[in-house]
Amino acid sequence: AAEATPAPKPPITPALRPNFTPEEAPTVVGGAVEISPPSVLIVEPSGFQQGMIVKQLGEIGHKEIFKARSLANALEAYFDSNPKIVVTSFVLPDGSGLQLFERIINESQSSPPAFVLITSEADRDSLQSQAGSGITILAKPFTKTALAEAIETACHNRPTSDANSTILDSNSSGQHPAANWAHARILVVDDSAFARKRMGAVFKG
Repeated sequence: AAEATPAPKPPITPALRPNFTPEEAPTVVGGAVEISPPSVLIVEPSGFQQGMIVKQLGEIGHKEIFKARSLANALEAYFDSNPKIVVTSFVLPDGSGLQLFERIINESQSSPPAFVLITSEADRDSLQSQAGSGITILAKPFTKTALAEAIETACHNRPTSDANSTILDSNSSGQHPAANWAHARILVVDDSAFARKRMGAVFKG
């Protein structure tokens, strides 16, 4: 009699921790479970410098990398992809890395990302005093080891914010009565279509 075909064994799935987030989805390599590093948004106006940083990120294990060259592009890329780490140059064509950090903190409804600000050695001390908590300064030129250490520091120094707060709350005061927005006519002026949509949603809410 022909031998019976053995029943296929069910695949072995590693047990996942309850606090695993999507970017930490485990991959099995040679029987060992490895945790993929979180996604990164790199904001650098120079194509050459951006390529070098992307290469360094790849060498230290980051696979999901998003790229932008300006503050406006960075905001759109951030809200489209929601990366867990932002690595940005201080000088951008339409603003600065500090302004990008403030916009993300004020406009994001999710947990703020780990934030690394790349600057020159000469500006490092002055920027560190301006940046305050939540930002890790990385002076250039830097090695991939220094980049990895800065990212690790930024992840431990991740800023916190109230997800319900918006940039419109900064001038609000408990002494003023609540305005009746039901019949308000509001003109939203911004050069970014995405920002106009976000502000419109805030007013409608």
